[in-house]
Amino acid sequence: MESVAILSLLLVVVIPYGFSCVQTCEIHCIEGEKNALIKFIQGFKNSSQNMLWLDENCCQWKGVKCDNKTGHVITLDLQNQFLQGEFGISLLDLPHLVHLDMSQIDFQGAHIPDFISSFKNLEYLNLSKTNFRGEIPENLGNLSRLQFLDLSGYYSLSVSSLKWIQPLFSMKTLDLSGVNMRSAENWLHDINMLSSLSELRLSACQLTTFPELLPINVSFTSLRVLDLSLNYFDTSIPSWLFHTCQDLVYLNLSRSQLDGLIPNDFGNMSSLRVLDLSKNSLRGNLSHSCEKMSSLSFLDLSRNSFTVTFAYKGSSVFAVASSYSTVVNLTPDSKGVLAGFDPPRPQSEINSSYCNIKEMTVRNLKKKEKKLIDFLYFKYTIMTPIYRDHVISI
Repeated sequence: MESVAILSLLLVVVIPYGFSCVQTCEIHCIEGEKNALIKFIQGFKNSSQNMLWLDENCCQWKGVKCDNKTGHVITLDLQNQFLQGEFGISLLDLPHLVHLDMSQIDFQGAHIPDFISSFKNLEYLNLSKTNFRGEIPENLGNLSRLQFLDLSGYYSLSVSSLKWIQPLFSMKTLDLSGVNMRSAENWLHDINMLSSLSELRLSACQLTTFPELLPINVSFTSLRVLDLSLNYFDTSIPSWLFHTCQDLVYLNLSRSQLDGLIPNDFGNMSSLRVLDLSKNSLRGNLSHSCEKMSSLSFLDLSRNSFTVTFAYKGSSVFAVASSYSTVVNLTPDSKGVLAGFDPPRPQSEINSSYCNIKEMTVRNLKKKEKKLIDFLYFKYTIMTPIYRDHVISI
């Protein structure tokens, strides 16, 4: 009995320390992977100035993360290190990489290496603003676990087709802004295969097609962010956008050579917080649609031909930039207060030089709200309000 008691006491003392070691013992990286990292960083001309890889344990190095159980390197994040050099093949000795961020490294006009498709475990790949040039390798489509892909940059990459992207079913965020996609005529069909996609950015891609019809099996219902600005569509906004992307919170179609009438279905996107249709040739009356967009916090309609009545009901819109014939209504809540209404602070957000607001009506305003309107319209010199029985007529 005495020996049992002693054993029990030992277990009480030892076991907690054992579990503590599991939680606090340092994970050491594998020697071969450490050597691969050193060789890779030596491929950069100015690495000694920016990297502090002095510790024996590479799992403690800046930008490196190891698996807590195996010690394999699973993350390599060298973003914003102002490095310049080559994408060394020694990285192939890190086969367990899940997260790879090389953004804003200068690869001096090299091509994206084909061997990057060998990292079968990659879920996150960021090669934005890396000064890679040439055609995007189609074998990136072999990275079937990718959830995030950013190849955006300064017009140095191109792609003739996006068919390679179809197998990337897990993709949630795709940013190809600045990639020349002029030849990728079926871009919409190919991206439509990504059923999990929630963020799509294709700004300044030299796109010329914005198809009116989508394939039968539409997958864009998961989209929350859509940026197609700075393209050359030369068409109207397709109707499918209003029906299949109703959960969008961010939509930017500015400077994309869009024309034609805006249908009332635009109001179906009631979740929108940011809407930018500026610098197109769009026209029509957005009054009915805007009444449904109660979540808007940023709105830019400048350099179009809209007729709009904006009703603000307790919301705060920081940028109202409309053009030509426009009517603005500020409607207080049930207590007669413009709850949360704020004037835009940076002058650049108002785009007043392109506004021609003809009429503004604010009913049942209290003194505090009148001062607010005074500040807004005298400060930004859009118009001079005249109060007449609690109504401002311009």
